[in-house]
Amino acid sequence: MPKTTKMKEEPKKNPKKSWKIKVLFALVCLVTLIALFYAEEDWRGKHDWEQFKSEQEAKGIKFDYEAYIPAPVPDDQNFARSPVWVARIKYNFQKEPEKAQAWYGDRIDDDDVAKFYGLMPVSAGALVGTNWAYRLPSTPDLSVCWTTAKTIDLKPWQSYYRNLEETNAAAGISITPQPQSPAADVLLALSKFAPAIKQLQKDSQLPYSRFPVQTESN
Repeated sequence: MPKTTKMKEEPKKNPKKSWKIKVLFALVCLVTLIALFYAEEDWRGKHDWEQFKSEQEAKGIKFDYEAYIPAPVPDDQNFARSPVWVARIKYNFQKEPEKAQAWYGDRIDDDDVAKFYGLMPVSAGALVGTNWAYRLPSTPDLSVCWTTAKTIDLKPWQSYYRNLEETNAAAGISITPQPQSPAADVLLALSKFAPAIKQLQKDSQLPYSRFPVQTESN
């Protein structure tokens, strides 16, 4: 009898596996197209920006912010070196003194600065200075101001300042034994800031004003 040979059976295709491969291939193609789209947009945007920048620079416009920073001025001619301003910056950075030092160096520890530091901040609601600024009672309502073309009722402020001095002697606010007119009592209380105002008036006669802002640290 003739010998018979067995035919090798071909493996059956798995339709589910074939479908997954097609989906995966389609996803790869889609991701590639998206990546190419963004790459082209980035290149086009950069090209357009560089072209615009070159055109504007040719007209004299500068895109480097440092080109707009004023040049330093002599300290003795600089309004921004007033001890009042130095005291204010020191107050602003009282929890981060290294930042105040970055602005003004060792000047933040000068005696003339210390004289004004206790008055900071100079504002209607902070008459007790740095040691009390966070423990003040609420100030009267300020719903009206110069922008509303209405005057402020000074009676609540008169009571505020008089009561503040009576309950916080360390505030050092000047009051009379008996109440005056509201305007007179308010002006007397605000006279605490007179030394700072007088110093600013004097320093405002200086020819320049350039604050040593640290632009490189935002």
